[in-house]
Amino acid sequence: MNGRRPHGSLEARVVQVLTAAVPTPSDPPATGRAVRDALAAAGDELAVTTVLTVLTRLQRKGLVERDADGRAYRPTRSGSEATAEAMTAVLARAGDRAAVLQRFTGALDEHDLDVLRAALGSGRRLD
Repeated sequence: MNGRRPHGSLEARVVQVLTAAVPTPSDPPATGRAVRDALAAAGDELAVTTVLTVLTRLQRKGLVERDADGRAYRPTRSGSEATAEAMTAVLARAGDRAAVLQRFTGALDEHDLDVLRAALGSGRRLD
């Protein structure tokens, strides 16, 4: 194995860390160093410059925004919104959507299936 990460996995991890650090819009934004430190605490040692590059890319994609002085970041979506969008994007790339959905639902536990059934039964989106 060449040690490379799967495409997009570092961006996803940075968004995950940032969302955990700044769970609501009223929370203070997180600096690139704070994101790097959280990644390092989880065993992912990266240079601050690498994290800042990823945050800049995420900003261009509209997934994070900088604060007024440009030194700290916050996610533009909640964790659940970002995850749902990622799931939708993966499904959109699937050749056989039915097979993907069947495998996905087959991996869910009973609680998750109950939540999904309730969402489908309500006929409305759960925002």
